[in-house]
Amino acid sequence: MTEAFLRTFEKSDVRVYRDWMNNPEVLGSYVQPDTRPLVEMEKEFESTGWQGPEEWFFMYVKEDGTRLGYAHWWHCDRYENHIEFGRILVPPFRGKGLGTVFLKTIVDKIFSSTDSNRVQAITASGNAPVLKQWASVNIQEEGTLRQFMTVGNQLYDCKLGSILRDEWRK
Repeated sequence: MTEAFLRTFEKSDVRVYRDWMNNPEVLGSYVQPDTRPLVEMEKEFESTGWQGPEEWFFMYVKEDGTRLGYAHWWHCDRYENHIEFGRILVPPFRGKGLGTVFLKTIVDKIFSSTDSNRVQAITASGNAPVLKQWASVNIQEEGTLRQFMTVGNQLYDCKLGSILRDEWRK
């Protein structure tokens, strides 16, 4: 298994992110492109480093610096300290067991670096590989959000899943 870790975004990652977020092969069927101009993204990055206060970005990299994907998370509840995350593992690294390791790494990072009691994610109802990964890291399916996500002109039902801090500690 490839040793990999999450690191904060660096300026050079912004262009990579922009390229990934506009490549249908990388996005797959269930991720909406981010079509903001690169200059806008770079300006935002220079201001916040993409480390809060609203959203945090991390690159998933091998020890040799190879970028495998990225993760980001945000506070999803105005009144509670709940965190929702998203991630992309780029195609050359899919189907090799890295998705589950990546998912566990994200959950571990969120719980070890925040005081959040709940971490959640959504995925399209038809995204069987992700739902299988959720089960393997103890993310519990909580229900279906009907016609919750739009990609292109297509509406998708989504599954909502979460893991609580006490469940993560086990």
